[in-house]
Amino acid sequence: MMQDLDNSKPSEDNLDLEIDQSLKELHKQLKAISSEMSSSTDNDDWGGLSEKLGVDIEKFLTNLVSDENNLLFNTPPENEITTKPVLNLSYTKTHEDAIDPFYNYSGDSCFDLYSVIETKLKPNQRGLVPTGLNFDIPDYTELQVRTKSGLAINQGLIVLNSPGTIDSGYIGEVKVILYNTSSEEILIKKGQKIAQCCLCPIYSGSVVKLEQKTSLETKDRGENGFGSTGI
Repeated sequence: MMQDLDNSKPSEDNLDLEIDQSLKELHKQLKAISSEMSSSTDNDDWGGLSEKLGVDIEKFLTNLVSDENNLLFNTPPENEITTKPVLNLSYTKTHEDAIDPFYNYSGDSCFDLYSVIETKLKPNQRGLVPTGLNFDIPDYTELQVRTKSGLAINQGLIVLNSPGTIDSGYIGEVKVILYNTSSEEILIKKGQKIAQCCLCPIYSGSVVKLEQKTSLETKDRGENGFGSTGI
């Protein structure tokens, strides 16, 4: 009786991981051998092997595990300082009371926006609040203005068009559309946080081709829309 053959193959990701781990292990072993040779007081055995192979084994290993060759093993030198890519978001302040944007924590996705005026919003009233900031937004990105969760839950103050979109082509002052959902008048003070802002990657009109067709490809969900998942 013939047995079924297992034709499964490891995924490319798993294979790359295995190769990477093997190279790192090999690199570690070669370093250990090189260190052993350097500290050895009796090099007769190493010398004999070098003579047989016609290669200076000690010199070969020393060069192989040098910092210049660490890329061969995908292991940067231990003293090498690695840097993360940085995306510049330049800005100018067009109001003397504008507050510089900053991230409270390195893991934050948003920085806060602050009002440069004092104003009041009556119940169910909306207003346009300036921040005194202009941004040079990189191509293929946009700034998104979002509601602060604390303002929403504590005061009922939200960004009406959240998330508000600021396109890369716009260099004017950022202003926030705030809406008072509460039953009481809200005082917005100068220098108060009013929203948060996030830099997001997007596909802009320069790379998207709008193409009209007579019909669209059939997909699993089809035309099931509002409430189709049970809510």
